[in-house]
Formats: sequence, structure tokens, C-alpha cells
Amino acid sequence: MLEEQLEGVIKQVENPLKIISPQEMDSTGSAKWTEYLNSQRLTEAWQPIEGSPYMKFQKTTSIAPIDQVGDMIKPRYSEGEKNSVEGIEQVIKSGLLGEETAVMLDSGGPHSVAMAVRLAERLGYQPIIMFHSPPVTRESNKLEEILATMLYFARQMSSLKETGRQRPHAPPVFVLDSHRNDRLEQLLTRVKPPYTYEEQDFPTAEEFLRLGIKRVVYLNEGNESGKFRQSYQSINRVRNDLQPSVKKWVKAGINTFYTGISPWEHNIEYRINERKGVANSDIRTLNPRLRYANMAPEVYGDGKGISMHKNRQRFIIANKGESIVIDERGFKRDMTPEELTDFRREIKNQIDLQPDNVTLSELYSQIQE
Repeated sequence: MLEEQLEGVIKQVENPLKIISPQEMDSTGSAKWTEYLNSQRLTEAWQPIEGSPYMKFQKTTSIAPIDQVGDMIKPRYSEGEKNSVEGIEQVIKSGLLGEETAVMLDSGGPHSVAMAVRLAERLGYQPIIMFHSPPVTRESNKLEEILATMLYFARQMSSLKETGRQRPHAPPVFVLDSHRNDRLEQLLTRVKPPYTYEEQDFPTAEEFLRLGIKRVVYLNEGNESGKFRQSYQSINRVRNDLQPSVKKWVKAGINTFYTGISPWEHNIEYRINERKGVANSDIRTLNPRLRYANMAPEVYGDGKGISMHKNRQRFIIANKGESIVIDERGFKRDMTPEELTDFRREIKNQIDLQPDNVTLSELYSQIQE
């Protein structure tokens, strides 16, 4: 164990931080981001206004490492953030947001940060930072990328407070990183997840109602362009660790709406793979920058099968008995017996977690026959 830790430290020394789309200036067009290269200043920029009932939910664990990386990090603002901000505009146009609506941004950490700032700027939402991964992670969106994006918007967030555009009783937007491990990760890799969320990490239904929150909008990395299609309205869109909280909110009468925004939507090349055996499946070939975010088993293609995203691959069991894996480039292969066993086990686990999901249970029974 010690040797592995030392090896990780050595690799970090040999490989300085690599930030996607590093910037010299921040979102205000200045170099004032350098003033936030310490944990206290960065925390102050992002924490809710004094007196906010949501202050107790903010996580600061992931901000502390900024003190150690100040000479290596630069602000980040990539195409993924640009596309996410464009998508959140569609959510704003929906008319669902406002004083009675809480928002959960469960996209890649940097994308969630960018969207939260837009909601703060346009509608006065108060971002509640929920990142609490350890300083060194194995996730696809590493901590330095999140810190770099928070740096990019730090001065802007401070300005919103200074000008009175942030209010203590404004509705919250919870800022999460979807690239966190969950029970599925633990099951398939036998690795203890670095962090997940529990019910006490979010307001109870009673707290929300007392604070005037009557609805919740949940957003993940889906190809919905921020729209609210009827077929997308399902708690299956919510990550496993968040479902206990969301179910209690719904049970208490808090309406919950689901949508998705693809950070790399504008980089998808919609062409049919011409390889033998693939063309007829109309498989999309994707730009290498597009990544499948981990997703628990859910009904796929209006009842055509069950799918799950894991390790940047999409696992599908079709109702015709086909079991395939599609990678991020759209290439297809048959599922191995081991993968099929793990997938089936996770489907059963998901059915146990969602006993009211009749569609998933019935479809799985049909596939098993």
C-alpha cells in the first residue's frame, strides 16, 4: 500500500497539472483570479451569503488543495463549459426556474460550475458547492479541473455578492460532479468509492417546503439540450446515491423534473459506422472527447432493452436477446460472459432499489425468458 502511495506521489511530481483549455484571464476579463489562489479566498468567493439556510450543506474539502497547487494551476474554460451554458439557457426558458425551484446540476464538475454561475447571474440562484472528493482521485474529471473552473469564475462570484445580486434566501443550485464513483463502481471494480452522497447532505422535504421550495429540477449529462421531454421524466435519471433524497421529496409533494445537457454535443459526428455488422444498427461514431458518464441500468430505447454506462462504455441487453457493448467512438462488440454476469447482477440490484419501477422489472423478466 505504501509503495503504491509513493508511486502516485512520484507521478504527480513528474506530471504537472494538465488543465483543459487553460486561460490567462478569468470570466471578468482580468487576471484577478490570482487573488483566489488560497483556500480562504476561494471559499469566500463561492460560499453562500451569511444567513443562508443552505450554508450548512456546502462542502469545502475539495477547495483546500488550492493552497498546494497555486503555482501550477490556471483557470479553465473549455468548449464543454460553453456548450453547457448554452444548454442551461434552454432550462431558463422553460419557465420552471424561480424562487420556488431548487436545481441539482449533476454534470461533470467544471460544467456544473459554469451552469451554476449562469443561473446565479441570470436568476439570482445561490450556488452550493457539493464537491468533496479527496485531493487525489481516479475520476475522469480530476479535482484540478474543478478547481481551475472555480478559479475562472471566482472574481465574478465575488462581484455578485458585492453588488447585492446574491441573497441569503435565494433558491439554491447544488453543484455536483457526476464523475464520482457509486455503488455500481464498487461492485464492478471492488474499489471503495471515494465519495457518495447521503440524505443528510441535502435538505429534507420538510426543510425545502418550509423555505418555499415546491419543485426540483435535476440535470445530468443527457442529450436533451435542456428540454423536458415526457419520456425523460423518471427518477431513473438520478444517480443511485441521490435517489433516497429525491424519492422523499417527491413523496412529500415536491414536483421533480428531469433533463440533460451534453457538454460535447456540438462535437458529435452523426455518421453510420460502415463496418460489417454495425451499419444496420445505426451506431453513432463519436468524437473522442465525448464520454459516457456512469449510469445505473435503465430502460433503453422505449422498451427495446436495458442499458448501463460504465467506464466510458455503454452496455446494452436488448429485448431480442442481444448483449453488446458500445465504446465512446461508437464501435460495437459482444459482451463477455463476465460482463454479462456483472450487468445482470447490477440490474437486479437496481430493481431492488426501485421496487416501483415496474417497466424495468417486466422488461428484465422478458429478457431472461
